[in-house]
Order: sequence, then C-alpha cells, then structure tokens
Amino acid sequence: MDAARAYSEIAPAITPLVIGFILLLALISLLGYLSVQRMNAVSFQVSELGVQHTARMDLLLKLRLAVTKLNNEARKRMESESRRELKPPFPVRLDESRDDVDKLLRRLESPPLTQDPSWSDFRSALNTYVEITEDLRRYSLEGFASFRAVDEKLTALSAATTAEQQEIFQRRISIEQEAINSIRRWSVAALLVGFMVAAGTVWEIQRRFKQMRRSMLEAGRERAFTTQLLEGMVSAVAAIDENDRIRSANAAFFRIFPRATIGASVYEKFASE
Repeated sequence: MDAARAYSEIAPAITPLVIGFILLLALISLLGYLSVQRMNAVSFQVSELGVQHTARMDLLLKLRLAVTKLNNEARKRMESESRRELKPPFPVRLDESRDDVDKLLRRLESPPLTQDPSWSDFRSALNTYVEITEDLRRYSLEGFASFRAVDEKLTALSAATTAEQQEIFQRRISIEQEAINSIRRWSVAALLVGFMVAAGTVWEIQRRFKQMRRSMLEAGRERAFTTQLLEGMVSAVAAIDENDRIRSANAAFFRIFPRATIGASVYEKFASE
C-alpha cells in the first residue's frame, strides 16, 4: 500500500515530463516532415528546369535538321526544274520534308513557347518559309532570303538556349539555398519552441515536486502529532486497515498485547480470544 501511495504521489509529478517529451517528439517529427517536403519540392523544381531545357535543345536540333532537309529538297527541285529534269521522287521527298517541319511547327504552338516573343517570331518566319517552298516561282525569288532569316533566328534561339543552361544552374543554386535557409529558420524556431517546452516542463516538475515534498512534510508532521497523541493516551488504541492488520498502535496497546507487532493480523495468537 505504501508503494501504491508513493506511486500515486509521484505520478502527477512525472506527467509534465511525459507531456513535454511527447511535444518535443511531435515537434521533431513536424520539422522532419516539413524538411522532406521542401527538399522534394526543390528536387521537382530543379528537375522541371532541366527537363524544359533538354526539351528545347532537342526541339531546336530537330528543327535545324528538318529545315535544312526541306531547303535542300526545295533547292534540288528548283535546280531540276530550271534544267527541265524534274523527276517523280522530288515532289514526294519535298512533301515529306514539309510534313516533318509542319509536325514540329505544331509543337511550337503550345505554351510556354507561345509566350516567348523570340519563339513566336521564329514560328512566324518558319511558317512563311514553308509556304514559300510550296510555290516554285516564289521560292526562286524569296526562298534564299526567307531561309537565311529562319536560319538566323534558329541560331539565335540555340545560342539563347545554351546561355539558359548557366541561368538554370544559377537558379538551381538559388532554389537550393533558399530551401536550406528555410530549413535553418524552421530548425531555429523548433529549437526555441523546444527550449520553451523543456523549460516549462522542468518548471512544472519542480513545482509539483515541491508540492509533493510539502505534502509529505505536512503528512509527516501530522503523523508525528498523531503518534504523540496516541502515546499520551492511557487507553490502548490501535489502527486496523481493510485487511484486518495492525497499522499503528500506542504503548498502552503493546503493554496489554506484548506479542503484537505492526503489520500482524488481528486474528493471530498474540492474545487470548
């Protein structure tokens, strides 16, 4: 019973410690979750920048090959026509080259390329050049100048896309640094909150232990007073618990029952019935 009583007195003092530990564990878990989410977001942003840059480089390469092939086929057709040596394969190959360019042109009609003025100008120039290749007379008059304009714009786009690689690298460093700074700020905030929780927990434990100590001192004084009161009584007095065992008794009781002991059952043979 003493152990149960001691546990019941100590348990309220330990409760703030358990609550503080749970709060700190929840804070650490939240910080870890936020950090993982932020790093995943950074990884996605960096990956997206790389994918967009690679897609543009791939598109530019295909455009250069397709436009060069279309120009070669158109020039061959014009030369053969001028020599009156047009053969059936020329129109077929020219149409195939034009179809390849048309497919790539449709890719230029989707964002974010449509939002970039440079790509819009290039698409307009390329459309004009494709239309020129459909008319042999018009190609002979405007084909060279139109192809040169398309080639210049394509070269400018390639140079700009190549320069974007360094910009993407700088943006990646900026995004990663911003994420690191955010995690550091969260860590500092978590440390401050954790310190406050720990300080509050220690303060509450000390307060409860002081209350428990004060209660124990008061209980000790009351027990000493009761013992003195019992010892001063002429009559024999004993306190019996719910298990019919002697918990305390005065000197008069032990004089009458000298074989009795504290903790003995009242049914033991320490006196006559």
